[in-house]
Amino acid sequence: MRTWLRVTLPSDWTVGVFILLYAVLEYLHWKFAGPGIPNAPQEFLIEMTAIFYAASRVFLFHPVFNSDYHKWLAAVPWTARKPLPAGPVHLVVQDVVLVGSLVAIAWLRHPEINLARLGINFLMMYELALAISFVFLARPWVTYAIIFGFGLIVLTWHMPLVALGVAGGLYVVSLAGLVRSLQDFENWDLSWLEEQPLFSMSQQKALDRLRKNILGWPFDSIRPRDVAASIPYRDGTMISLSFGWWAFVILQRIGPQIANAQPQFWQPFLFGMLGLPLAIARIGIYCWGYASPISFWGRVFTLRWIVPGYDLVVLAPLATLGSAVAGGELAYRFPAYISLIVPVTLILAGLCTFNLGPSLKRWRLTGNHRLSPAILMANKRAEVQQV
Repeated sequence: MRTWLRVTLPSDWTVGVFILLYAVLEYLHWKFAGPGIPNAPQEFLIEMTAIFYAASRVFLFHPVFNSDYHKWLAAVPWTARKPLPAGPVHLVVQDVVLVGSLVAIAWLRHPEINLARLGINFLMMYELALAISFVFLARPWVTYAIIFGFGLIVLTWHMPLVALGVAGGLYVVSLAGLVRSLQDFENWDLSWLEEQPLFSMSQQKALDRLRKNILGWPFDSIRPRDVAASIPYRDGTMISLSFGWWAFVILQRIGPQIANAQPQFWQPFLFGMLGLPLAIARIGIYCWGYASPISFWGRVFTLRWIVPGYDLVVLAPLATLGSAVAGGELAYRFPAYISLIVPVTLILAGLCTFNLGPSLKRWRLTGNHRLSPAILMANKRAEVQQV
């Protein structure tokens, strides 16, 4: 039995720590509280154990999170038709037994724990970890499905059985994405992860790559490889829709009475907390180190107040601010529809920020600007000091 459970069971010390903590909390509750009083620390321990176990099922077993494991699988004749040597990533009978044990403990000893929500927490953590793997493997549609599915779970949180059904359906979607990603194992490209110091197994290798990437000004700024990748229209649209969807979910959860209580609040909020930060971030990303071809006083004295090839970069931020201002005005005038106006405003602001041109790559390579060595070298100085 122990060998059979070992397929997915965490390490012995992890299981031992859980048993020890549960026993200590049980003793303290018996000693100082007595029967009939809920044992909140034990309930928290059970819920967190389910969440951590769900995370371990992905982070410890998925090849995308273990560089050496991935390289070894790529070097041997492994295919998706064979089981993973380190253990399955998908849920198996052992998971049902282990999670069922937690559910049984909660049912017998902790009636305050909602058993359906215990299963929901486990499935959501498992699906969240899989969503991270789908990001690394460039499978965005499954990730977006999980993001929107989480919103539906939150929306139905007050109906635990319905939310559990949604989480179960979302697991089917995640499982389909997992199977497709493993079938495409030969085409995985994780080299960009090794170039990131955060994910690199060797800090020295990361520093060596950093040294090779520093060419000095202006070559660091004009080489195509150094240009930041632009957000595709697909991702810009889906990110904007997810912002709007989650805004709708949150407004529905807090209730229309609270959301509509002070409609004048939404004007400064949408402008100051949505439109202005997005506009400043967009201008900062595009214009940091890429100055106007002519200075402010040069524009004034030469009467070239507008430089179309450069000033077009502010059109998208202005559209973002305009959508935020319009949304705040509509929310003030029609407070009964705030739960719809605010999400639509977030969607429009996101679309203006992410999808309106020019793209970042096109701007940096063909824009009518001049490179500012003082600013650009300030960015590289930190890299040089790190090396």
